[in-house]
Amino acid sequence: MAENEDADDLAITFRSAGKPVRMSSVTKWRRAITLGDLTRETLVEVEAGGRSQGVSPAGAVPALKRLFDEISPRAEADDAALAVQPAPDEPIPPPLATQAVATRTPQPSPPPPPPVSPPSPGPAAVVPPVEKKKSGPGGCLITLGIVLVVAFVAVKSCSHRHPVAPFAEAQTVYVTRQVNLRPEPSSGNTPTGVLDRGAALTGVWNDADKTWFRVTIGDHQGGYVWGMDLAVGARPDLAAAVDAARTTQRAVTEYREPDTSASSEREVAAGETLVVAGRLASGWWEVTNKGRIASTVAGVGYVPPETFDALR
Repeated sequence: MAENEDADDLAITFRSAGKPVRMSSVTKWRRAITLGDLTRETLVEVEAGGRSQGVSPAGAVPALKRLFDEISPRAEADDAALAVQPAPDEPIPPPLATQAVATRTPQPSPPPPPPVSPPSPGPAAVVPPVEKKKSGPGGCLITLGIVLVVAFVAVKSCSHRHPVAPFAEAQTVYVTRQVNLRPEPSSGNTPTGVLDRGAALTGVWNDADKTWFRVTIGDHQGGYVWGMDLAVGARPDLAAAVDAARTTQRAVTEYREPDTSASSEREVAAGETLVVAGRLASGWWEVTNKGRIASTVAGVGYVPPETFDALR
């Protein structure tokens, strides 16, 4: 693929300066890597042919890995060469000992202290002799055994200590749509199970952007779920399931919850196609969003009843 050729069939989305950035050309990828906006550890969502392939570190994406291998080694070699080159015409300071000798000036000797009369000796205190106990071989072995046990426990504790999540306060979240349960916080591994809409999970978030949620309590303990498919509130019941694409009849606002006082997700234009999951008893519609790395767009959202006049 040429560097100036758009990669419509492959695009990446990642967060830069707190905002989502989407790139679909090799030229933009190369520039982001060169400027340091995109590193091998940056979490990116990969889209191929307009479909999300999940989230993974940028260094694990083959197309990006080739660019990292091409750009990063050369930059590291240049940095290493600059680090070992001394500054031109910089004088080398003399050893510290030589500097001390050169700057030392003779000091006058202090006057001798006045003579002090020794105190009169008093009666000598009688100190009882201290009996030294000799430890036999049995005592040494016991001490050595205690030391070995303490060392073994310390080593075992360190080897089994998992990294503490920066947001380690456990909370309960709810699945917004059917989602995979993963053994690690990455979409590049085989799911260990599938969770249905409405399932309650208790655990902790792995980062401030709530990219992945680690389950710490219950049957799914130790598994990870992508944060875009979770919500902090229980899911409302669906009066009717739709699970089909529908065209909007008017421009509306999509909300995080089925309530105009809830936080808004995005503005939806008239004639836009939405994937409708179902209708609530209140008349609101639950719609499915395409997964992306953005804290303001969840896996599902809600649009008001007037969005689809023909759906009743």
